[in-house]
Amino acid sequence: MSDLAGVLAAFRAATRCEAGVWVQGGAAGGTGPESVTANAPKPAKFPAQADGPRPVQSPAGELLVAAVPGPRRAWLALGPCDTPGLDLRQFMSFLLPVVTQYLQSALEVEHAANELAERYEEINLLYTISEILGRTVSLDEAAHTILTEVCETVGARRGSILVHDRPSDTLRAVAALGVESAAVAPIPVDDKKAVSARVFRTQHPMLAEPNQMVSDAEAGYRRSCVHASASLRSIGRASVAAIASAANPGAAIHQNNSVVTRKLFA
Repeated sequence: MSDLAGVLAAFRAATRCEAGVWVQGGAAGGTGPESVTANAPKPAKFPAQADGPRPVQSPAGELLVAAVPGPRRAWLALGPCDTPGLDLRQFMSFLLPVVTQYLQSALEVEHAANELAERYEEINLLYTISEILGRTVSLDEAAHTILTEVCETVGARRGSILVHDRPSDTLRAVAALGVESAAVAPIPVDDKKAVSARVFRTQHPMLAEPNQMVSDAEAGYRRSCVHASASLRSIGRASVAAIASAANPGAAIHQNNSVVTRKLFA
């Protein structure tokens, strides 16, 4: 946040008043508010946004502190000043909107960068799988390599790729991660409890919590994790379905699982 530090430095030079911005967690990811500017006096406490600007004591003297509006918890602290009698509230009314806009813009840039990184991972995965399919003739070998790449990309510890066996009308594991493929029992397509079977029937991806649609056939690679499942269209003569289990369940992993599998096999 060098630009913001420059703004605060210019403010100090013009008013001879200290100014600091404190952000919850800080750049190092700590638990308490961390200053984004060097040598800023730390307030003894940080008021809530509903409190408005409040006088707060610090080791350097009294400060005027206000919470910065926005999704990221942050505070603007003004003071002390070398020149006595200055109206810190007037300075606060001018500087607080500037800091608010800057932090909001910085947050939007951060989100855009994270989204770009995710898209890069997906594109890189697509290129990797294209290379795999271009040099592999064995379905089992291709499925195992693809499953490994997908699970690494979405952060999954367990998963499987299931192929539809037409004579028995079941889903058979041709690749599995976290469990032996031979240990995965065939799943009937009409199994009402199996996530994989439902996804194959509906041809729509879905997310399943550990207590949803519990099936003994999927117990080997579902365990207690949250799962993302996506249907895969036809590959040659085989109709395929896939399910991936996330090691650290979360919204981002859920989204990545469904997006990646849809792009790979839709």
